[in-house]
Amino acid sequence: MTQSLFQDISPTTASYQEKTRSVSITLLAVLGALAMIFSAFAGCIIDLDEDERETDEFWYYAAASPRTLDPAVAYDDVSINIINNLYERLVTYRSESGSEIVPMIAKSKQALEDTEYIFYMRDGIKFSTGRVVDAYAVYYSISRVLKMAQAPSWMLRQVLNESGIIQGDFDHDGIEDIKFILKMPYSGFIHILAFSVCSIVDPAEVEEHGGVVSNQTNDWMAHHSAGSGAFKVKEWKEGDGKLTLERNSHYHKGWGGKHFDKVFFRHEESEALRLKAIKGDKADMADIPISLLSDLADVTSVMIDIRDTMGVVFLGFNTQTAPFDNPDVRKAFAHAFDYNALMDDILEKKYGDRLHGPIPEGVLGHDPNLESRFYYDPGEAVEHFEAAGYTIEDNNVTDFEPITIFVPSNASVMGMIMYLFKENLAEIGIEVSIQYMNLTDYNLGLERGDFPVFLAGWGADYADPDDFVYPLLHSESMNLTISNLARYYNASIDEMIEDGKRTLSPDDRTVIYRDIQNAVNRDAPYIWLYQPKYVSVLKNDVSGFNRHPILGTNLYDIYIVE
Repeated sequence: MTQSLFQDISPTTASYQEKTRSVSITLLAVLGALAMIFSAFAGCIIDLDEDERETDEFWYYAAASPRTLDPAVAYDDVSINIINNLYERLVTYRSESGSEIVPMIAKSKQALEDTEYIFYMRDGIKFSTGRVVDAYAVYYSISRVLKMAQAPSWMLRQVLNESGIIQGDFDHDGIEDIKFILKMPYSGFIHILAFSVCSIVDPAEVEEHGGVVSNQTNDWMAHHSAGSGAFKVKEWKEGDGKLTLERNSHYHKGWGGKHFDKVFFRHEESEALRLKAIKGDKADMADIPISLLSDLADVTSVMIDIRDTMGVVFLGFNTQTAPFDNPDVRKAFAHAFDYNALMDDILEKKYGDRLHGPIPEGVLGHDPNLESRFYYDPGEAVEHFEAAGYTIEDNNVTDFEPITIFVPSNASVMGMIMYLFKENLAEIGIEVSIQYMNLTDYNLGLERGDFPVFLAGWGADYADPDDFVYPLLHSESMNLTISNLARYYNASIDEMIEDGKRTLSPDDRTVIYRDIQNAVNRDAPYIWLYQPKYVSVLKNDVSGFNRHPILGTNLYDIYIVE
């Protein structure tokens, strides 16, 4: 999904050697969505004395702010997590499952044939304005995504045109339903409808505030809400770093039982103040780096929640520029990396799981036993350098030009990984320098292809293998924002990916995606590292907390035990 697969908010960017082999790391995975940007926002110092914790309010001290609240535009995990509490979609995921789809606004669905689906609409669901959610709202919302053509729209545009969205009373109950006619068969379509980009918006509210303009965003929608979810936006003061949500009084599940009246997202850049807030009586949840978790060891009021993600973190190469246009050079780098040191020492054997391909565990096509896998072998790395034409003396490469690796200045996880890589490469004679830059410039550099070697991540927009292989590996994805960062082109891989899109049998698709991953690893445009974990720090009287691997946290289900 998503653009911020893991947020690194550790306090320093000291070298790997300085931190030693027992370094701790904060990993806050995506989410979703996005596309592979590591989000950063200017913070402000907050007077904690103004915040008082109440049982009918939820205070979240966050390391980052949302970029936008418009579901047609949002492609970062922070924004999407909030949007999923403001809006609903035709379908969603069951409980903590990242694969089982259940009705949401729709009461049921019917597949007429491989390219046609009917969703039968429920009656009585209302937007926060009190207007009814109907088939026209679905038509308007999906058409709006296609017209605006913002970053997450690619997943719909690949299979759907506006002419393929049809209203009609297909079950003759007096309520109009919605039919989709796809451009081609596509197994992942139902899962796309569960992603935030397919959120249903109130057409009248949007039209009153700027409407829809082709290829443009809507500033009002970026800062307000027009949905039928449990909450609505009360106020967003970007300058103060504070977003306030309040109950949607029209929410169809009702407000009986224990629920929050308001939810406050407080962007606080200072780790020390976030730690102070969760240790004291100011925060119910806070983003705390793993390196500071020891400060909470004796705090009995706090709990730490660790959950799986559907994401992948990887090193990549710009395959369009020398020397990384040579597959042997890429393979040499792949065998020069000490994966065990990453998993055992940096990730402490609990903040990530080793991956050998682009498809994470929990998604069809994941295979821990691929034929083509990367492993640490400096001798084999030297052999690949020699095959690429470099001079070898005493198991060292003598004529490989020094390279510079760039790292965001506030991202010590990335720093630790890259310093480990630097040490590994130095052992075989490769000189590497590390240069820090601000996160905005790093993101722009990724988009432009400025970096010969880079570290990035991808989180699931929807639980289908095509959501990983198409954006990361298909040549068409070089035209998408923050996709195919390796600038990788392989005509046979493109063909296999297209075959995987069109194939409906899960067993047949499993074979296709195994073959794709094996073939890609033989080309080595990326070095697949690990599947990260979510780490959440909460007060231990918070009940009902969940962190879905795609949807994020459902605030409606959370309450404080008195």
